[in-house]
Amino acid sequence: MIDVIGEDGTEVESGRPTGGLQGLGLGGNVTVSNVDVGGNEPFVFIGGDNSTWRDSRLLESSDDDSLARGSQAGSTPEPILIYTDEADPITNAAIVNVVVEPQHVCTPGQGTCGSGDVYHLESVRIDQNVDGVLLDRVTFLDGGEDNTALVFITFPNPSTPRPRNITIRNSVFGNHGGSYNIDGGG
Repeated sequence: MIDVIGEDGTEVESGRPTGGLQGLGLGGNVTVSNVDVGGNEPFVFIGGDNSTWRDSRLLESSDDDSLARGSQAGSTPEPILIYTDEADPITNAAIVNVVVEPQHVCTPGQGTCGSGDVYHLESVRIDQNVDGVLLDRVTFLDGGEDNTALVFITFPNPSTPRPRNITIRNSVFGNHGGSYNIDGGG
């Protein structure tokens, strides 16, 4: 087991897909504490068993149409993404005592953002082959442009295992641009 504990004020800056640090990835058997993640399109990817991100912040993403999520092909995924393509499901993933600042998408037809519906945003996406997720004391601040939901539980196609054993407790859902706080998707 690996524990990464940041000093007060530790931040991880995300960059563009073409260079620089892309965000925070937890591949299994790791706990990351007191590490804030920021940048134009900040993200945290949980893709392995026994992964915990705690006592941290996902900083506000850019609201500039040329830098916001979906502004160019290959943009980073949802801010917090939990899934695996592996045969065995992810177990014991946790996000604990995390503040999610507003996340933004580009405006269709503005700047480098294509026309039409170019991006569905959910701050937390729990996707295929996940068996055991805890969201505890997660605070979603007002102002996000999550047009799907703040938490989206889904699966991409019928041949992949659906997410199960998901617990959301003691969390606060702020006002945002979407229809749902939690969407069960598929």
